[in-house]
Amino acid sequence: MSRAATGSVVAKTLTDGTLVYKLRFRAHGRREHEVLHERRDCDCGCGGGWNERTAAVELENILARVSAGVWRKRRSSPPPVTAAVPTFDEYASGWLQSKIDGVLGDRPIDTNTQADYRNRLANHLLPFFARYRLDDIDSSLCLAFKAHKLREAAELRTAIEAGAVLRNRHGRRLRPLGPASIRKLMDCLAMILDEAVEDGHLDRNPARGRRLRVKVPKPPRTFLEMDELVALTDAAGEQDARFARPTLGVAPAPGTTAAKVAERWAGGMRPLDIATELGLAKATVTYHLRRLRAEGPAAYVGRRAVVATLGGSGVRVSELCDVRIRDLRLHASNGAHFGISDAKTEAGIREVQVSPDLVEEIVAHLDRLRRARLPTNADAYLFPNMRPNRAHWAPDWAPSPTIDG
Repeated sequence: MSRAATGSVVAKTLTDGTLVYKLRFRAHGRREHEVLHERRDCDCGCGGGWNERTAAVELENILARVSAGVWRKRRSSPPPVTAAVPTFDEYASGWLQSKIDGVLGDRPIDTNTQADYRNRLANHLLPFFARYRLDDIDSSLCLAFKAHKLREAAELRTAIEAGAVLRNRHGRRLRPLGPASIRKLMDCLAMILDEAVEDGHLDRNPARGRRLRVKVPKPPRTFLEMDELVALTDAAGEQDARFARPTLGVAPAPGTTAAKVAERWAGGMRPLDIATELGLAKATVTYHLRRLRAEGPAAYVGRRAVVATLGGSGVRVSELCDVRIRDLRLHASNGAHFGISDAKTEAGIREVQVSPDLVEEIVAHLDRLRRARLPTNADAYLFPNMRPNRAHWAPDWAPSPTIDG
């Protein structure tokens, strides 16, 4: 049995006062080392910004690669170039801020898009391109970046398949990038260089071309046949009916606290509301309901209507959750429809046509909302949650009754 790979981290102070971490370990029968700088603008290719904790994590990653037999010595980055033309780091930072401010594009990007762009830049594009001037970036360099990311993903995938457990600086497990993620990186690079062309730093965009495309395999998708959709809708309707009324397995003694709890339970109140009205602790109400073998009540959440609308209209889940009753136009002269008033893109703001069968489902759903004493005014959500606020993709649709409120 071979000896487990071991190593050490030695910190030294440079003449400029910053630290450098030297990782010492054995690989392929030889003593090896790698250097990590605390200084962020180092030229060795380590990326900079390292500290004692992250250096220790990187050593563990290296040892894991060594044990899996897939470790390769890191190559140094090319020397930095100084010129009046901005570097990719400088220009990309300004590009991102312009996207955030709405200077570039139709409107400011949202928080999630900001986080996505920051991740693409900080973890992928800047470590490779940061020190290059814009006019030094050509098709060969962009192709080298694509090859680097594909090779990096393949090596990481091989290491994981060999049993190596690799982690990033934050201690999270590393996952290899898929073709779709690499294509997004290439798209982001192309967008930045498009603006560099507009600003006169480049004559053409070197990140666009046939060889720079990343082919993404079409994901396998499954679809419901019409009879399967009907069966699913009917099953959802059965769940709506099954939990519509609260029941008690044991009759309480008249005049007791249990009887007061049972009376309100039968009226459709939730345990927390019963506790508030009677001035009891919620645990006390739950105790009585357990002794009475209470089941339900499950508030009406419109399982059948949700399934029918998703299957019959093709809207996204987030769009369905945002629909308000005022968006319905079931008796419009141009045909029944409902409006999607907000979307990520302009094309997403649209009118969704509604078939006669779906009209019947929505009308029945509105009637159930009224009978359940849920809001049906114009500003109310068409598919509310149990509060009733905006629904979510994982609403409280318990497969069995609960008495925990």
